[in-house]
Formats: sequence, structure tokens, C-alpha cells
Amino acid sequence: MNINNSNNHNFNIASIFDEIAAKRDFWIDKNKFFYQEDWRYMRFLIPEGARVLEIGCGTGRLLAEMKPRHGVGIDFSSKMIEIAKENYPDLDFYCADAEDLATYTNIAETFDYVIISDTIGLFSDCFAVLEGIKSVMDNSSRLIVGYY
Repeated sequence: MNINNSNNHNFNIASIFDEIAAKRDFWIDKNKFFYQEDWRYMRFLIPEGARVLEIGCGTGRLLAEMKPRHGVGIDFSSKMIEIAKENYPDLDFYCADAEDLATYTNIAETFDYVIISDTIGLFSDCFAVLEGIKSVMDNSSRLIVGYY
């Protein structure tokens, strides 16, 4: 899979997330109850051993909590992706722009579940993301969007 963020028109937001990447897991741990409840609900929706794609994966904590057979995370923050790769070497992480359709054409597989958690409000073009996601889903795939 060859994914890059060369057309990343969300550079300003990505740079903000690059700045906070090193402390992201600290804040997740500090707000443990919220995240544990979120993960518990996601595990209710997604059975262990599924093929899972997470759009806006951050440091990879949610994707890892799903215990996927095959897990792929995409985020436009290169620093978040570095942390995710370091912490979860058994999962695949790519720095890419979820609003760029090329991101999805570079993924040559389909997933049982696609997760967009706490991310959809950051997109300037939600339609482009949803249009792209169609190419990595089949008739039995499920899209889970979580946002406060």
C-alpha cells in the first residue's frame, strides 16, 4: 500500500495535531473513563478479529483496542502516525489525507468496519471522505461514525 499526504490541503490542522501528538496518550489516560466507555461501546459494535480501517486514527489507541485481525489507521498528522507505528507494530498506519480520493485508491482491500471517531467535524469536505470510503467497503461492511 502506497499512501502519502502530498496533496494535504489540511496542512494547518495537521501541524496542530503534530504539535500535540507527544501528549495525546497522556490526555487519553487522564480522561480514562470517557475513553474506556467509548472503546467498550466500539467493542460492542465491532467483534474482535475483524478487518478494521480507522480514519483519523491519531496514536492508534482505538484501533488497537478493537483487536482486529487486520487493522489499518490513517491520519494526516505524521507525528501521530509515528507514535502509532511505534506503539502498535502489528497494525498498519499511514500518513494520508482522508479527503483525498487517491488515499483510498491506494488501498487494495476492503474492510469489515470503517471507523471515523471524533474526526468528522475536522473535515472540510465530508462528502469526499464518504465517497472515498465506498471503495474500501463491500456490501457487508459497516461504517461507524462517532462524534460528540
